[in-house]
Amino acid sequence: MDNQQQLQRRKTGIQIDFGGKGWFLILVLMFIMFFGLGFQSEGMNVNLANFAGVLGTEAASLQAFNSYAGWVGIVGTFLWGLLSIKIGGKKVMNISLVIYAAFIMLWGQSTSMPMYVFSLFGVYFCLNGAMGIGLANLVANWFPLRKGNVMGFVTIGASLSPIMFIPMQMALIAAVGFNMFFIVCGILILVLWVFTLIVRNHPEEWGAYPDNDKNMTPEQAKKILAIAQEYKRTSPFTIGRLLKTAPMWLTAVGCAILLLVPIGFMSSIIPRFGSVGIEPPAVVALISAGGVVNLFFSLVTGFVDQKVGTKAATFMCYGLYFIGIILTCFMQNLTMLYIGSFIIIAVSGGVNNLTVSMSVAIFGRFDFAKAYTIINPVSVAVRTLGYMMVGPIVVLTGSYVISNVALMVIMAIGIVLIAVNKIKPIGRTEEEFEADAARMASKEAPSTPAA
Repeated sequence: MDNQQQLQRRKTGIQIDFGGKGWFLILVLMFIMFFGLGFQSEGMNVNLANFAGVLGTEAASLQAFNSYAGWVGIVGTFLWGLLSIKIGGKKVMNISLVIYAAFIMLWGQSTSMPMYVFSLFGVYFCLNGAMGIGLANLVANWFPLRKGNVMGFVTIGASLSPIMFIPMQMALIAAVGFNMFFIVCGILILVLWVFTLIVRNHPEEWGAYPDNDKNMTPEQAKKILAIAQEYKRTSPFTIGRLLKTAPMWLTAVGCAILLLVPIGFMSSIIPRFGSVGIEPPAVVALISAGGVVNLFFSLVTGFVDQKVGTKAATFMCYGLYFIGIILTCFMQNLTMLYIGSFIIIAVSGGVNNLTVSMSVAIFGRFDFAKAYTIINPVSVAVRTLGYMMVGPIVVLTGSYVISNVALMVIMAIGIVLIAVNKIKPIGRTEEEFEADAARMASKEAPSTPAA
């Protein structure tokens, strides 16, 4: 198999042979995502109720600080991204994850409002360094052409979180108490931190290969990395230039809207089911069942991304979201309501894959750190602002129809943004770096003496 055939296979082939070191990294990132989303989302209701009792306040009052913490996290994402440009995603992961573990443990011991707010803000700030910047950079560095395939596995952590985190949380609180629950989780996160110390920023630095492509020698792999690192130091893609680059904005906003949809939909799911006489416990059961399929859809989206392309995978998710909302909002049929809701909950397992994958497809692994430093905070800000817009519609109008129509309008905007986004490399590609290495090797090879 020649180099071009091998590169094409790496781009579109589906595989699970990522090598021992590749799988080690994937599993570590998967569990980082599990704990990160568990504390940020699934476990928050339990935490708020307990903290309200400890601090002598209302859970709703504490909930307001979560919104502020979200904006702290956005600032953190940008700052961690700038640091990743200087020191690499692996070191950002090392630094942010250990501080995150410390803040988790401190948060659980909060006995005053200032202590609670300080530790909560620290949790959000550091989580975006580990789960946002560090995770994405490591995937881009290790799997530049198989990023869709790999993100399908990594985001299983996000799908497992709503299924497993709360049962784990309740069991640990029952066994060791609420305060010690945070200590135990902090220790588990420190174990993951130790694992991140073992991995390297690039596979070539650990005796492995990008995408586990063993059709090159270790020397060739290191030569390609050296050429690429030199390019990275002189890359024309500065932060200023990226802010003027259309694909950066199209990717950030187009993918952010996909992440906004399930959040906005969940804000109206209880009143929608209540309108046909379905009680909240039945809705919770549906969400749990959808969460199981959500896990498998993460893999499906990754496979479609890898085989057909990131744009096709994105359109697939948008299309299924439209079907789900139409069924839940406009079909006066209980069966259709369940099916539509199930589709939306399940598809949300795949949308976490797409921002990283699309960013790598456009900017490549050696311009990714700079691009993602802007893409990630913009994406988080857009979905936060979108939720702040959609959520109040339900409260003010009491209408699930109006809120879902608003979501459909926002999704239509997202589809247009993805449609005009060409999703093709605008920086240097893996093929170009490998070709440069091959040319250098041919020049360095000793000439054959004439007969």
